[in-house]
Amino acid sequence: MFGKSRTCVGLDIGTYSIEAVELSVSGSKGKVTGFGYEEIPSEEARHEALGRLVQECRLKNRDVASSVSGRNVIVRYVNMRKMSDEELRSAIKFEADKYIPFGVDEVVLDCQRLEGSEGLGAEEMRVLLVAVKRNVIEEHVGLLRNVGLNPVVIDVDVFALGNAYQFTSAEPLADTDVTALVDIGSTKTNINVLQGSRSLFTREVYVAGADFSSNMARRLSMNPYEVEQLKREPQDRDKEIIDAVSSAVDDLGNEVRLSLDFFENEFEKEVTSVKLSGGGARLVGVPEALGAIFKKPTACWDPVGNLELNLNAEGDENFRQNASQATVALGLAARLGRK
Repeated sequence: MFGKSRTCVGLDIGTYSIEAVELSVSGSKGKVTGFGYEEIPSEEARHEALGRLVQECRLKNRDVASSVSGRNVIVRYVNMRKMSDEELRSAIKFEADKYIPFGVDEVVLDCQRLEGSEGLGAEEMRVLLVAVKRNVIEEHVGLLRNVGLNPVVIDVDVFALGNAYQFTSAEPLADTDVTALVDIGSTKTNINVLQGSRSLFTREVYVAGADFSSNMARRLSMNPYEVEQLKREPQDRDKEIIDAVSSAVDDLGNEVRLSLDFFENEFEKEVTSVKLSGGGARLVGVPEALGAIFKKPTACWDPVGNLELNLNAEGDENFRQNASQATVALGLAARLGRK
C-alpha cells in the first residue's frame, strides 16, 4: 500500500533574501512543487518582500516551517545524567542556566536526547540544548502570521542545513563518515559537523558572502549592482574576482578551520570531507581556495540530489540554478514532511 504524500513548505528569511521551497514528501522521497526567491532591499521592506513572495508562489499549504539564527540563538551539546524524556523536560530549565548568557525566563528552550553518543559514562547521556530569545521568536512568528502563514515549526538554520543534506542524499549516510557542512550565506556562515546522520558540532561564523561583495566593490571600484552582476556572470574576469576576494576568503577559511580543529581535538574524530553550499560558495575560486586552507576534500554539494522537480521547464531550471541558496528552506520543508 502506497503512503500518502504531504505538501510542506520551508521558508528561509535571511538578511537580504527570502527563499521558499514547497515539497511533496512521501517517506524519504521528495518532489519540489514550488520555489520562490525574493530580495529584501532593506529591513523596513522585509514584511512587504515576504508578502510579495507568498503571493507570487501561490503556496498550496499555508502551514510552514521556518527558522531563526544569529547571536540570540544559543546551541549547546551537554552531558547529563540518564533520565526519562519527561524528567529531561523539567531538568533542562535548571541545566540551561549554566550554559546560556540570558535569564531562563527570557528564552524559549528546547532539548533533544542524542542517541549513539560515544565516550559517556554508564549513567550519562548527551543532550542537545537550544535556547532562543523569546522576543526573537515572537517577532518571527508575528511576521509570518501577518502575511497569512501558519508557523508550525520554528527550527534553527544550522540544523535545517543538516536535514537538507540527509534528505537529498541518494544513499544513507555512512556512520564512518564525518562530514562538515559549510553554508556561506550573506552575513554569516553555518557549520554543521555530521557523523553519519548525527549532528555532533555546530557553529556560526560572521564572515560570509557580503564580505566577498564588499571586497569586490572596493578592489574593482564597482557599485553593489555591478558586483552582483559580475558574481553571476564572471565572463573572462575570473582572476580579478579571485584576487579581489582573496583576503575575505582567507578570513572565512581560517575561521572555519579553527572550528574544525576544535571539533577534531574535542571529539578525537577527523573530518573526512567538507561540503559547501550557499550563495557565497558559488563564487568563482571559492571552493578551491577553501579546500587549500582546510587541506581536506572540499566541494559544493548538489541540494537537488535525488529530488524530483515538478515545476514548469523555466521553474525547474530556476530551482537548479538557485538550489545552493535554498538549502535551509529545503531542509525546513523536509523536516515538516517527516513530522
